Amino acid sequence: MRIRTVDAYTNEFDDIACRCEATFYHSRAWVEGLAVTYPHLSFRSLVAEDGGASTGFLPFFYLSRGPLRVAWSMPFGTYGGPAALDDQSVSALVDAYAGILASPLVIEAGWIDFGGGAPNEGWSRETSETHLIDLSDGFDKLWDQKIEQQRKKRTRRAQRLGITVRRGQSVDDANHYYDIYTGRVDEWGGGSKYPKRLFLELLERGGDSVRLYVAEHDGQIVGGHFNFYHRDTVTAWNGVTTPESNHLQPGTLLYMHCLQEACSEGFKLYNLGGSLGKRSLIDFKESLGGTVHQYSLYRRRSPLGRLAARFKEMGN
Repeated sequence: MRIRTVDAYTNEFDDIACRCEATFYHSRAWVEGLAVTYPHLSFRSLVAEDGGASTGFLPFFYLSRGPLRVAWSMPFGTYGGPAALDDQSVSALVDAYAGILASPLVIEAGWIDFGGGAPNEGWSRETSETHLIDLSDGFDKLWDQKIEQQRKKRTRRAQRLGITVRRGQSVDDANHYYDIYTGRVDEWGGGSKYPKRLFLELLERGGDSVRLYVAEHDGQIVGGHFNFYHRDTVTAWNGVTTPESNHLQPGTLLYMHCLQEACSEGFKLYNLGGSLGKRSLIDFKESLGGTVHQYSLYRRRSPLGRLAARFKEMGN
């Protein structure tokens, strides 16, 4: 088996990502959307080949730390790691990924495995968790048996008070959503925000795999959800509503609309994302029928990287 390195996404990658246990974050839309939005990130991918045919790939980005570099698959805490058609290719890709630490400029390599499988030798492992909703039995059964009564009442309240949900179709819709998003981030104490360009790039590049749904009241957008659709899974990537509309429950209706539509289209899982240990978020996700799914974060450092990490710990 041969491993080579490329610096651009290829059509073969999309084909492999649709045939194996990959996530949306292995897709062309995400990779190229990031690359265009964040030009300081350098994309690379390892490719496994057997008999002249590609059997897997491991996409990652280099992030600069002064003259040094860190590699992550994928940045911003999103899933990554190898996407391959067989176990041999997975092992070969992981071994080759560790090999990039031989460069004196690369001090750390990391990847996030949604599958949460067995530890990989030589890699430190942490676990994190998300909440998944099982859609395999359809929306009616989900509504009847898993969604809590209070959530149903709030759904009906939103409908009664005139909240409607539709799919966003224009740049204006995305701009309105982005204004709400940035306003909420500022209200929560600031912090880093995704730039508007990333939202627009994802919508333009993603086709039906990237969707914006907006909630409206009296003709005004009061919130929305950005969702990713890949294979049998919907990933809730970003969602906000205005504080003024809280009493109208647009957030609840957005989830119900998206869940019902996902079920009607045959999706099997709805990934609600991490909760950062916040009990209120965990309770909310469980009220929608979400159950915990653990996944793994793998990290490996060069000798210089271990030294830098030790100095950082001492400074803290």
